[in-house]
Amino acid sequence: MLKCRNCGAPYAGGIICEKCGTKYTDRELRENAAEEAKRKNSEMRSRNTAHRNNTGSSGKNISTLVVVTVVIISVVVVLSIATAVLIPVYIGYNAKNQVDVMQKEAMDRQSSIIEDFYDNASDMEDIYDDISDRIAEQEEKIRGVDKIEYMKEHGVYKSGTYECGTDIPEGEYIVVSDGEGYEDFYMGVYTQSDCSEDSRLYADFYAGNVYVRLSEGQFIDFSNATLYDMELNDITVAQRKYGAMYKVGKDIEPGVYRIVPTTEDYGCEYTIYSSLDSIIPVVKENNYFDFSDSEPVTVELSEGEYIRLRFAGLEKE
Repeated sequence: MLKCRNCGAPYAGGIICEKCGTKYTDRELRENAAEEAKRKNSEMRSRNTAHRNNTGSSGKNISTLVVVTVVIISVVVVLSIATAVLIPVYIGYNAKNQVDVMQKEAMDRQSSIIEDFYDNASDMEDIYDDISDRIAEQEEKIRGVDKIEYMKEHGVYKSGTYECGTDIPEGEYIVVSDGEGYEDFYMGVYTQSDCSEDSRLYADFYAGNVYVRLSEGQFIDFSNATLYDMELNDITVAQRKYGAMYKVGKDIEPGVYRIVPTTEDYGCEYTIYSSLDSIIPVVKENNYFDFSDSEPVTVELSEGEYIRLRFAGLEKE
């Protein structure tokens, strides 16, 4: 007979000990039920054997009742065991399925969020690139405007192409070489912004410096040199070995000058301009002579004239 494993009290029914309250395990209850069933079955068989001749049909009814009772008890025990085992399994199975479903839904949402993020990121990257390009373009325009305005204000222009009347005012300018040497910078005046040969008024390579007068609508293009506005800057032209251009009355005094070669490697050349006010400079006199010429070359220069020298200098008579 089942006894309480804690206090030893005999089993009195139920699932807990009536004496100490200890809960019986399913195994203890099953074993007790099986033992009780065997005991009752044994008692019934003993009773049937002892009273078989006297009980008659009544004995048969009792035997049937015992069998039914045993079957019922067995079914109850089996159901108890099945309930104790299958219900947790069923609950666990459903819980696992719910977890799997929740995990799948979370992963689907995550995948959708990631896809939306990359789609939006791609769109944002395109928008950012477009905005960056626009900002860079505007900044370049601003720098260009600021640069032109700064050069206009100071009358100093770096190498480039400028339109008279827009980028640069009308007037007289001097272009001064950024280096030292023979034909070390280029300057040309054009009628079109592309500075093509068809639109060229005049152009050449210069040493030292060159004076130029610009009218509205003309374009000046020069490199390796700096252009100065004569009204805003006082530039003094010094004697140079490879040549220079002088303005009479500013750089040199009017008078008679002797042309002096500065090198034995090249012949000497000079050009006198009476004016720069027309479309192209007006040439008054041009001459080329060799270093070995015995007769000295002299020129008379008047106020407002210009003289350009190549491989030569000036000595006043």
